[in-house]
Amino acid sequence: MKIETTVVAALTLAAVATGRASPPATPAAASATSVLTIQGTRFYLDDKPFYFQGLSFFNALYNKEFNRSPETREKWLRTFKSYGITVLRVWGDWRVTNGWIDECPDCSLYVYPEMERRDRRFEPRKPRLNAEALQWLKDLLAAANRQGMAIELALFTHYLVYPVETRNEYIKLVTDELRPYRNVIFEIWNEYSEKAVEHCQLIKWLDPLRLVSNSPGGSYVRGSHAENVALDILCPHTTRRPAKGNFWEIAPLEIKQLLETYQKPVIDDEPARCGTREFGGNEETRIEWHIAQNEAVRKYGGYHIYHHDMFQLPYGNAPIPPSGIPEPEFSKFHLKMFEYLRSIAPPEITQSAR
Repeated sequence: MKIETTVVAALTLAAVATGRASPPATPAAASATSVLTIQGTRFYLDDKPFYFQGLSFFNALYNKEFNRSPETREKWLRTFKSYGITVLRVWGDWRVTNGWIDECPDCSLYVYPEMERRDRRFEPRKPRLNAEALQWLKDLLAAANRQGMAIELALFTHYLVYPVETRNEYIKLVTDELRPYRNVIFEIWNEYSEKAVEHCQLIKWLDPLRLVSNSPGGSYVRGSHAENVALDILCPHTTRRPAKGNFWEIAPLEIKQLLETYQKPVIDDEPARCGTREFGGNEETRIEWHIAQNEAVRKYGGYHIYHHDMFQLPYGNAPIPPSGIPEPEFSKFHLKMFEYLRSIAPPEITQSAR
């Protein structure tokens, strides 16, 4: 079954959902970056084929070393690109309390919650954005643009589920602020789906050409049919610990099925990884298994984000680089994957970091 979605269809759905006959009036914004688009299952940047290879860097906006200076940020982007990485997956909301690196109460795009006397309000009176975090994001988008790279931005996480009205207000604010930045994919949730279709419709209503995705749940969730039809890009978290068989053989087949059914880009968004089982890791694994999964996903026409264990413990633990940055050469295990990614990337990617 082939299913096609268009901007017109998205706007029609949004009009029904909001009861509006036309989108809200907003000033026209010239593009500040190259423009990421899709055609069928392929990505394009400024109408040229875009080589998509991602890397998890959830804490990018709140890592002190990465944001120490514009020069430092650019240096790391060049390093990533030299290994074939063209997309970073970052979280807008890092106010989690899991004991991960760089967590803090203000590590978020969102000013939330407010204080009422000595108590924190669960629902702010007037949702607003964190100006400092927003500037870091814009700086990252501009720096990525100079390297011909893109960003996948997870707007919300299942660890922090704000009221739907509050989320809608945040979506309006973020969509408006990032309108000129066309090298960023909006990923509505990390591992959750509440109101995903409605949120997608809202984004499309405000910015019809914005690419929208969603990570619908843990490694056993593929998203509902309605979600998969509405979204531009599918970002499942594929099977990590199957009851039978090998994850590196089963997960690519899940990507293949979604590609054949929905005929749009499908990203293996958080594939199986080594690391602590508490947060979804497979503990001890062989890097050859992860490489095999990447190879199979690409063979079927899907895309891959390298997911790792370099952030989901406090600083001082062996898997965590002192910088808090997913350094390609930090460990022999990860270096093997990065070297593999470099070997399959077009030379014009790895040699053009500037």
